[in-house]
Formats: sequence, C-alpha cells, structure tokens
Amino acid sequence: MATITCCGETCVLPRSIDLRGLLGFWLLWELRLGPLLGAQIAERMEWRRGEPLSPGTLYPALAALGRDGLVHKSRAGRDTSYRLTPKGRTELNCAGIYVRAVFRDVFAAKRGPSPLQVG
Repeated sequence: MATITCCGETCVLPRSIDLRGLLGFWLLWELRLGPLLGAQIAERMEWRRGEPLSPGTLYPALAALGRDGLVHKSRAGRDTSYRLTPKGRTELNCAGIYVRAVFRDVFAAKRGPSPLQVG
C-alpha cells in the first residue's frame, strides 16, 4: 500500500483524495518554473500522488491544456517538452487563488476540530 510523507508525518495514501478535478492544476503548477519533458512531469506527478500516473491519463490531460491554450508543446528530436503559455500562467494564478479560498480552513486548522459546522 502506498504511503505519503509530509511535514514529518507519514500515512497510508488516502483513497478519498485523488487527482480528478485537480490534475490540470497540478500540471500547470509543475510547469510554473519552466519547461519540462513529459517524463519529468510524470516523475513529479508520481512524487505528488505517491503512485504513478498512467500515460493514458497524463498525456491526454496535457493535450487538453494545449487545446485550451494553457500549455505549449514542442518537440526536439525524440524529446517533447511542455511549457506554460502566458494564458496558462494567468490561469494558474487564478487557480491558486481559488484553491486557497476553497481550502483556507484546512490550511488554517491546527490539530483539532474543523472550524466548519456540520449539522
């Protein structure tokens, strides 16, 4: 069973959390510092997820980001690299604001009950 470690804590990779809905964000996030080869992106996604991301998931997602004008794909010989476009950088900035807003209580919580009220 896969485990994940962060901030000195290790746990079994939760099955309630997956990349669906966040995959595009994570791909843009990984490209924020500069171009990456597809294999490099796959390695980073495996590190982030705790288990490999299949090529049948990764490359169609990159292609969709390309069709939306967020990522540019270029080939040099056998290597294919991906980089953020200006539109992709703007999208990433807005997505970051959204993620912080949606998860602010999770990030702000100190061990203990959530500030959200259920009931």
